[in-house]
Amino acid sequence: MKASSYKDSFLGVKLVPLSRREALCFVSTFDKPFLLSKVAGILTIHDCHILEAEINIRDGVVTDLYKIRIPQKYEPALLENMLFESLQKVLKGDTNIEKEIFLWEKKREVIRDRIVPKFKSINDDQSILTVNTSNKKGLLHKISWALSLAGVNIERAIISAADDMNAENVFWIKQRYGEKITPEYQEKVLNLLNIIVNEGKDPIEQEFKKEINMIYREQLRRRGRGFRTAQLYADVHLRLIKGLFDRFKLELDIQDQPILIGIYGGIGSGAIGFTSDIDCIFLYDGEWKEEYDILKRVLKNEFMRISDLDVDESFLPYHINYFYLGNYDGESIISFDDFFNYIKYIDELRTETDNRLFEPQFFHYPWVFSIRFIGSREVTERFKSRTRKLPHKRKRGYPNIKAYVLGEKRAEIKKDYISYLRGNYFPRELEFLNNKRLKLLCRKKAYKNFIETMKPYEGVKYVFRRGVLPLLHILHDNGQRTDMGLLKKNYRQLLPAVDFMLKVFNVRKTLYIMGQWDLSYFLYIMDFKNEGDFCERYLRYQQDIISFVKKLIR
Repeated sequence: MKASSYKDSFLGVKLVPLSRREALCFVSTFDKPFLLSKVAGILTIHDCHILEAEINIRDGVVTDLYKIRIPQKYEPALLENMLFESLQKVLKGDTNIEKEIFLWEKKREVIRDRIVPKFKSINDDQSILTVNTSNKKGLLHKISWALSLAGVNIERAIISAADDMNAENVFWIKQRYGEKITPEYQEKVLNLLNIIVNEGKDPIEQEFKKEINMIYREQLRRRGRGFRTAQLYADVHLRLIKGLFDRFKLELDIQDQPILIGIYGGIGSGAIGFTSDIDCIFLYDGEWKEEYDILKRVLKNEFMRISDLDVDESFLPYHINYFYLGNYDGESIISFDDFFNYIKYIDELRTETDNRLFEPQFFHYPWVFSIRFIGSREVTERFKSRTRKLPHKRKRGYPNIKAYVLGEKRAEIKKDYISYLRGNYFPRELEFLNNKRLKLLCRKKAYKNFIETMKPYEGVKYVFRRGVLPLLHILHDNGQRTDMGLLKKNYRQLLPAVDFMLKVFNVRKTLYIMGQWDLSYFLYIMDFKNEGDFCERYLRYQQDIISFVKKLIR
């Protein structure tokens, strides 16, 4: 038996030959969500056909027994080692089983089949689910993946195939958090099975939608936090973009090409958040290839289709093309050379025009304080090495764009961001800093008008994203990469006010998106008994931010 233990887990795999083509495969490890789909996926990508299976869990330990048909190209002992090593990598997180399944499907065909699933209820929190289907390779992986994605814990399963290769899969299931298995929940599970198994839809897409729905649910908890929601949205979008980027590179056979995506945006994450669009810039090194523009177009369209968000990727490419390349379409992806030449060129143009053309969000590219690059380690290192070659005053170059901008242009950037926060560029964007009208409405007890008039979005996006946070990064070049890290380290007294504004904005937007806007419901989620208490708290936190900004730019 092949066995090992490592921190927080263990794994045992044993293959017992029954004949030259068939074997029993025993797997034991700690139970965790998606485990059955991972084991079934490993068997699938090694071209093993699952004929029967019995899955049992006791005291948190899984004992799985599979009867499999093994490929002629593998000796049982060799196959046992391969299965053990592959499964160990998956359990450690070193291998993405969905990527491996995608590659396996790419060589053959997408795993899909017509299924007939039925619920047989035992009691409120446990059911038996039967799924009748064929016994194609990979189906158990897709079925168990769909069940796990729906929030199901599989406590026991029996899979059996008849001579005609029809299969009956029986699952004893519970909801992961002990909730009742209602008729509505059963319908959700069956719909997800149909999408992933009948239609063969990508589990990456389904996983993303499930995570977004979970974030919505978390946002609508009474004591949820604004910062946490922003971080959750940032994380899930970054993972989605990375998953799509890796997948389309494989489809276009350019996985080894030097190409990156830079992602930048809103408050709360230092990357992207619910408070802003998802802004992307596509960069490549070396010679241009037609597949690069195809990659950008396909990824952009697929991202929009899955997430139903507006993807505003025009900002940096547009201004590069306008000021330097003379190309107005903003659609071509940008070479490393053009990117770094542009950074040098805007300095020259700024000098020539006596600063007439520039405003902080355009010239100082505030994305520099939050940009994250998605790409292989080798390509990222190539990009960093080019950054170090930018003209600089100090002996050594700078490790990244943010360090370069802060090191070379700190004084002039500081002046312009202070000027922006004083309203010298776009005073209407900073209306949040004038609370006279809200104070008047509060005194008149016109609370409903107050709530319709308040502008947490302006406070979050314009005051902080375009002004305060870039300025704070300039003032505190202490290695804090994220906005939250910066605030927690240097301005903890301001966190309650910013967190409150984030939550007000996020909850209101979430309720509108879900079609559930109601003032009483909004106040309930915000954990306020009445409109007056909420308005007074809003004014207090708004004044905290106003006082902070005035002191900052004094």
